[in-house]
Parts: sequence; structure tokens; C-alpha cells
Amino acid sequence: MGTLQVNSLAVSNAAGSVFTPGTLTSTVQFNAANTLPATVFTTFNRVTFATGTTTASTGLTITGNVIINAAGGFSAGNFTHSVGGNWTNNGGTFLPSTGTINFNSTAANQVILGTAATQTF
Repeated sequence: MGTLQVNSLAVSNAAGSVFTPGTLTSTVQFNAANTLPATVFTTFNRVTFATGTTTASTGLTITGNVIINAAGGFSAGNFTHSVGGNWTNNGGTFLPSTGTINFNSTAANQVILGTAATQTF
């Protein structure tokens, strides 16, 4: 179990560059505005958008929970994203654009929670 904290993202988008998440309990926490390279960051276990707005450049697969903190945000773009855990919006910004969020947990108790309502999926 661990948390990878990402501030200003500067990652090569070269062929073969791929982020591989660790254990099922690992979290990637974004602490600044970032645009995720389409060929590098596509799969996560758990994600926290802590500060700044992170923008997707392709569809993401998140096998666990998504948390959007009050100072954080997520811009879905025009992509389809899969979420296998809970969705928690604690006052942050969710920009759906024309993207789609598929909630695809095999558990019967997948929920949308938080201190703020998520406007649109």
C-alpha cells in the first residue's frame, strides 16, 4: 500500500512508456493541474485529485475509488472512463465535457458520495 504524489507532471510520451499501478491498495494523488499523456497514464487502482484540475487525454480505467478534494478537479474530456470503486466529490470540480463515466464494480455497494453533489455524468 502506498501513495504516489504527483505535482507538476513531466513525463515522456515516448512509445513504450507506460505507468503500471502497484498493489490494489495503491493511490495516485494529483497535487497540481496536469494533463495525463494518452499512452502513459491509462490505468490506476485508486485516484485522488487533491489540487488543480487533472485532464484526461484518453479513457482511464480506475479499478478502485475516485476522490475529488475541494481544491482538486477532474476533466473527463471526450472519453469513456471506467470506475470500479466509489466516487467521492468533496467540493472539487468535475468537468464531464462529452465524456462518460462507467461504474463497473462487481460489488453491489458501489456509491457516489461526498460533501458536494457531482453535477453531471
